[in-house]
Amino acid sequence: MKKRIISIALVIAALGILIHAGNDSRTSSAGFAGLTVYAAADDFDIEDGCLTYYSGSSSSVSIPSGVTSIAGFAFDGHSEIKSIAFPQTLKSIGYASFWGCSGLTGLSLPNSLTDISSCAFADCTGLKSVTLPASVKDFSGDAFYHCTALTAINVASGNAVYCSVDGVVYSKNKDTVIACPGAKKGSFTVPDSVKAIGEGAFKGCAGITGVSVPSSVKTIGDSAFASSGIKSFSIPSGVTKLGYGNFEFCESLTSVKIPNTVTNIGWRVFSGCSSLTTVTIPASVTKIDGLAFLDCSGLKSIVIPKSVTSITYGSTNESCFTGCNALRDVYFTGTEQQWKKIALDSNGKGVLGLNKNVTVHYNYTPVTLSVTAQPASVTVKTGATVSFTVKAKGDGLTYQWYYKKAGQTSWSKWGTRTTATTSAAANSTWDGMQVYCKVSDKYGNSVNSKAAAVTITGLKITTQPVSKTVVLGKSVTLSLKAEGTGLSYQWYFKKKGQTSFSKWNNRTHASETVTPNETWDGIQLYCIVKDSTESKEQSATIKVTVTKELKITSQPSSVTTKTGTNVTFTVKADGIGLSYQWYFMKKGQTSWTAWNSRTHASETVAPNATWDGIQLYCLVKDSAGKSVKSNTVKVTLSDVLAITAQPANVTASAGSNVTFTVKAKGIGLKYQWQFKKTGATAWSNWNGRTTASTTATANSSWNGMQVRCIVTDSAGNKVTSNAAKITIK
Repeated sequence: MKKRIISIALVIAALGILIHAGNDSRTSSAGFAGLTVYAAADDFDIEDGCLTYYSGSSSSVSIPSGVTSIAGFAFDGHSEIKSIAFPQTLKSIGYASFWGCSGLTGLSLPNSLTDISSCAFADCTGLKSVTLPASVKDFSGDAFYHCTALTAINVASGNAVYCSVDGVVYSKNKDTVIACPGAKKGSFTVPDSVKAIGEGAFKGCAGITGVSVPSSVKTIGDSAFASSGIKSFSIPSGVTKLGYGNFEFCESLTSVKIPNTVTNIGWRVFSGCSSLTTVTIPASVTKIDGLAFLDCSGLKSIVIPKSVTSITYGSTNESCFTGCNALRDVYFTGTEQQWKKIALDSNGKGVLGLNKNVTVHYNYTPVTLSVTAQPASVTVKTGATVSFTVKAKGDGLTYQWYYKKAGQTSWSKWGTRTTATTSAAANSTWDGMQVYCKVSDKYGNSVNSKAAAVTITGLKITTQPVSKTVVLGKSVTLSLKAEGTGLSYQWYFKKKGQTSFSKWNNRTHASETVTPNETWDGIQLYCIVKDSTESKEQSATIKVTVTKELKITSQPSSVTTKTGTNVTFTVKADGIGLSYQWYFMKKGQTSWTAWNSRTHASETVAPNATWDGIQLYCLVKDSAGKSVKSNTVKVTLSDVLAITAQPANVTASAGSNVTFTVKAKGIGLKYQWQFKKTGATAWSNWNGRTTASTTATANSSWNGMQVRCIVTDSAGNKVTSNAAKITIK
């Protein structure tokens, strides 16, 4: 019989008074502005320790003590919940128990908890971090599916089942990936120690675009990569079964390579993979389960081996290929009779569903991708056109060439060279370069050709000119080295701001020395080398930076002025390509701030009252990136009312004269001294004492008396000095 746990709460609505005992957070405070809204205990349906339903609408929920389990969907959709207090009696959280509780930002799970089911906290998009208690022994990888703000699932020390590394949860011995919310965006590499990808491990990881799985992995759990952002995937050899929904809704997945160890394509494995265009099922597969390719709307062709003896249906209306509206070709390696045995239901409807535009090609023989002719090495002169050709066999072949120049350690993609034959004019930098071609078929397989080498003979530049930085007035030498017969040289230049190169008259040697002037700063140059056969080679383009000893020749000056009156700060410097940035620090501040838009050698400004005591300096940089800082200057505003010297304490004998002095700045200043004798609570004007300095004869009643001065300017602004104390000895 269903029981309810009811707390005792007294709510006097008319008076607006909330009474709840101690820290009983289960009492409702709804209707009181600014107070947390707590759940009442009668909001829970509880049967035999299982919380089956929550009917409240509170922002803070405290689940009653005694609850041992939470049923599936018990809190489904309660986005208003911001915090949940779990009892120490709780042992399990069921499927989708808190689905859509997007207001939750953190979880404090009890040490009694042992089981967290699939999708328990799915769509809790506000969750940022979670720590699994050491007591948790059964944890589903997609328990936090689509928790888009979650960056890490940590595991409490002492957990005998799980561990956490960089936000990724593994089994304790690190042989299984459990969950990956903390995985960085981009590609994820599974460690070589891993043997299995757990259920839902990468589910919902939209930021992960690729996962590299080692050959050690033999098992991929259900929904392991569902709804992730992976673009291509190579299933490791050794995996024998693709489980339920392994890649379901991977909308960015364009290619998948299935090894010949897989025997079963499971239910909904590729369902919703709308970017898949072609799939090759290996001859090892004997069964394709229902809805395996449901709604693969981009799928155009598929290879199915005759080893497949069963293609099951999801329902009477949904076949394995329902929703594959682009599917046009099925390549079946068996006969038409064999196809009918596995592809037609008792009504003759067919596994292809209602898609009538599909052509089944029987007795298809898959073409194994291979290179049949390798690109050849070449020996050519500079400027000659070279061609590289690769020949290969396979279905739907595509090509991408790569190169690696002499001295380089890694290969680079050779631009848009994507045909079986590619041609280009060789230059001297190609000497020793290697090229190869990567050939791919439409099933996601690829093979690399052998590398071909390029050797340059005849004219070639063996040492390129290099960019230089030179001090104004000093000479600089520009040079290159070349090999060939009857060589001649011609240098060309382009100054900063120019759009084309010009011939550098009379500069016709391999090495040229020049003393640059300031107009040379940023100049670009190259040299064309010719041999006796009129073959020519252009050198690398270099740059000359002209510097001048950077120094400040005239410093800015401090100023005393009035508010609203323009003042100018000027710095003069020597150097090339100078730029300026002024900085300021107001009175009372401890750090400098860039003075926005003040980037000239001379800056004019009309200070306001906040500028009194401000400090400034200018940072000057040259074109070479060197910098020098000017002196720091100060702004003093003469018309800003301020006390510059406070009256001092005095010690005197009765009958002797004492003097109090205050110093201030401002316009049209007036003074009024005040006193407060020992025991008095209020200040009194000291009649007749209206000058900056006042002298009086002390008497014994003055002992402990305090005096201060109020200073007023012509605008009526006032400032009060510190109090000075009189001690009569």
